[in-house]
Amino acid sequence: LHYLHARSEEEELPWDHISSDISKRYYLKEWHRAIANRTTPDCLTESCSVCGACNYDSVRNVLFDRKRTETRLNIVDPPWEKPISLRESRNETPAALPFSDLDKPEFGSGSLDYIPADSDIDYPFQTPLKPVLIHDNEGQASTKIEFDRTNPLNRPQQSITNRIRIRYAKRGRFKFVGHLELSSILFRAMRRAGIPLAFSQGFSPKPRLIFGPPLQLGIESEWEYVDCFLIQPVTPSNIIEKLNSNLPEGFIFLEATEVPLKAKSLQELIEVQSYKAELNPWVEERKMSINPISFTDRVFIREKSKSSYVKNKKEDKKIRLSEALASFSIKGDSLEFELVTKNSIASLKPNEVIECLTKNDIEEFAISKIGVELNKE
Repeated sequence: LHYLHARSEEEELPWDHISSDISKRYYLKEWHRAIANRTTPDCLTESCSVCGACNYDSVRNVLFDRKRTETRLNIVDPPWEKPISLRESRNETPAALPFSDLDKPEFGSGSLDYIPADSDIDYPFQTPLKPVLIHDNEGQASTKIEFDRTNPLNRPQQSITNRIRIRYAKRGRFKFVGHLELSSILFRAMRRAGIPLAFSQGFSPKPRLIFGPPLQLGIESEWEYVDCFLIQPVTPSNIIEKLNSNLPEGFIFLEATEVPLKAKSLQELIEVQSYKAELNPWVEERKMSINPISFTDRVFIREKSKSSYVKNKKEDKKIRLSEALASFSIKGDSLEFELVTKNSIASLKPNEVIECLTKNDIEEFAISKIGVELNKE
């Protein structure tokens, strides 16, 4: 299987977009130690291996007292009680325990680090269901955090520095990747490439990516657009170079330009999209059959949705072809047409246009987007 093949140390890995606060260099060092049959010492009881997870201030190793943890979580008859009792009856002392006296609270054991001496919180948590207030002292209580509806979790505010508009292509098998999956792939590629992408505020932050009109599944395109908002300046040429080395086959970035932060969205700017439908080579006759009805009289009827989730589509929708199409032409065994995508006009899908104009089955065509017209205003 391909996903089990040996990988080089310089290769970009599929999970590189996941941040664990530990560098990839450290994992490579651990891999070399494993090959050499060498173990890494326990940093809780021995020397620090400098993995980068701790900052030795607010983030550090914590060793919890076993008895206090059991009473706090109300654990009854734990499975480890019997082997520990047997070990104690033999007067065996585990070498891994760093503290000789566990009856006293050690710094790093949780709430007790910040509880004043005169606090009424019970120690060592003899009533497990009693609520524990962390940072219950004057220094911490004096700092009052105001609630902001636009930033309910009080995350650090990010200042957006620039907005990059990227044109990309969907080729080959990648044409079967849907619009929602495309957003996840692009976000992960940006994480792996180290692009400083901005995020929205709120309880569920989302990457600030604005796509153009979604492309119908199964159609290749060289004219797809996405706007990326960044929190640090990055030149468009660097973005193209970094992202193309982290994108899957068939997903290619072609060009990038910087646009004003307050520029119109792609949904507003894109007015006309050009498509080309060619008869596939496996079609026996390779002959296009055109419906004899005049262009101005053709009306496409989009049937109402049968899904119970779509409540606003109560009746069939009639779309006049002369309003949804800017132009169309037939050249041999191919059909070229331009779709109007203005918000004020009902738009058609490419396969609906082919179904309305020809008598051929839609599966006989290979459809691709060949151009986009942007409003320059």
